[in-house]
Amino acid sequence: APIPAHLSASRWMPSSQVKIEQSWSDNSNTLTAGEPITRTITISALGLSASQIQPLPSLQNNQLKLYPDQPTLEDKQTNRGILGVRTESVAIVPNQAGQITIPAIEIEWWDTVNNRMQTSRLPSKTFNVVAGNTVNPITNKQPTINPPAQASSGESGQAINGPAKAAINVNHLHALF
Repeated sequence: APIPAHLSASRWMPSSQVKIEQSWSDNSNTLTAGEPITRTITISALGLSASQIQPLPSLQNNQLKLYPDQPTLEDKQTNRGILGVRTESVAIVPNQAGQITIPAIEIEWWDTVNNRMQTSRLPSKTFNVVAGNTVNPITNKQPTINPPAQASSGESGQAINGPAKAAINVNHLHALF
């Protein structure tokens, strides 16, 4: 099928069904600074080979160190045609205590059944990061108190609604999964 004129080639993923799923090596919403958690994202597209599935955008966040694995590509034959599966894993190591939100991921694809753009989405996820046991310059600096920029953006207000907000977030996330 020709690419519709208004689409760039990078967004041209013609498929009858695109699914995006994720799993975490630890289901806790609390992480420890300096300790890794692995996020695995699987994208499956009916009618496409795995090599035609676009790589995910890389996560930009200076609160984290990322150690991505090589993606795995797998093509499965189904009674509805080829099913391409691309799996990307990344070890995420938070480098400071505080709150970290992993942003939502959206994949746009061309729905060959309904002839229109569709978006498959993974919701964002927020973690609470606690300081690690290792004594290092980062934890000694007490990053949540020191930087003036953070203090002025309602850090004191957060201390009051912190736990309540976290509880809402957690319930909200469970509802999504």
